[in-house]
Amino acid sequence: ATDVDLGDVHVGETNDAFVQLFSPIGTAVVDSITCVGSLIDTFEVTAQSPLPRSLMAGTDTLAIRLRYHAHLEQRDTATVTMHSVAATLVVRATARGVEAHPYLTPTAIPFPDALLGTTSTFQPVAILNRGTYPFRITSLTHGASFDASPISSTEWILPGASRLDTITFVATRARTVRDTVRFTTSYHDSVLAVALSGTGIYPQGEGPTIAYEVGSCTLNAGERALI
Repeated sequence: ATDVDLGDVHVGETNDAFVQLFSPIGTAVVDSITCVGSLIDTFEVTAQSPLPRSLMAGTDTLAIRLRYHAHLEQRDTATVTMHSVAATLVVRATARGVEAHPYLTPTAIPFPDALLGTTSTFQPVAILNRGTYPFRITSLTHGASFDASPISSTEWILPGASRLDTITFVATRARTVRDTVRFTTSYHDSVLAVALSGTGIYPQGEGPTIAYEVGSCTLNAGERALI
């Protein structure tokens, strides 16, 4: 028997491998090919020439294409048998369906109060890959009151690995601000989101300036005035 490993294939995609048949002595006739896999339609086998096919030693070859369809995140196997009168050749095919699983923690960050015009201490965010296939961060968005360190869209986060990012709050107004930072990933354009909140405050002893004037008027009985 011959072993063929079609490797790791992303779920929803396919991968091909080819087996070349030939006859070392005399002439062999390949009559038929059967394929028995762990799941229906997981493996597909196709002869590149019509069967039956005669193979003359030293001159003829027959290419057999093995195609793996990754349906689930698991390892799959199949047995491919090529039948002829002279002999039977068995090929054991294996492949694994893989997929990324982006995960982020924490999903919410309440920043401590920050003086107006200052930037708060950064807060870390961990982006993890809990799957079996790498993914990238393709875009990063946030509002004006928050900032996040950039991540290159060419940087892969491998299976089992993590990537730290930092987020800061910029206090520009004396009120509580809420926003969301969004990390879009290459895994089906999925989005990882962190809810953010922060409050800008005045320095001690300071506050907003309020201007006003005091006036007076005298009204006699039955008169009205617009103030």
